[in-house]
Amino acid sequence: MTMVLPLKKQNASDEFTLEEMRSMFLQYTQKLFNELKLYIENQIDNSKKIKWLLNEVPCIQKEVVETVLSMSKGMFLAAHLHMDTIHNCISKADVLDTLKKLPPKLNEMYDAAIQVSEVASSVVLNQEPVAVVDKSTQVEELCSEMIHPSGKCLF
Repeated sequence: MTMVLPLKKQNASDEFTLEEMRSMFLQYTQKLFNELKLYIENQIDNSKKIKWLLNEVPCIQKEVVETVLSMSKGMFLAAHLHMDTIHNCISKADVLDTLKKLPPKLNEMYDAAIQVSEVASSVVLNQEPVAVVDKSTQVEELCSEMIHPSGKCLF
């Protein structure tokens, strides 16, 4: 979405008043955040994994949208990087934990994305992972909590 804020009125030599400029800026900002929110919602709807993680828990989906929207500060790239981070989550609890730890600065987002990329490429190349957060224990704990003694999955 590209929106240009005019500095002069079209049919007059008068410049916009401060109130007119403020109003245009607020309209632009609202449109930007609406587009960004739509992008985040589409990312959730188009990802089978994220949909599965957030299945039947609208409050978590709403929290994902609101958190990513506020943490991305109007930047689509930031929202994209945050959604990539959420896509790497392995459980609802992991999603909630990740939302609390989303990096607020763009350079921190890049660092996190590069670290994930390095780990993924080292695993693909059958090398020792460069930096791995040991989630195997967390997965085992979550799985044991989600399986009823009868053998039914509670997830």
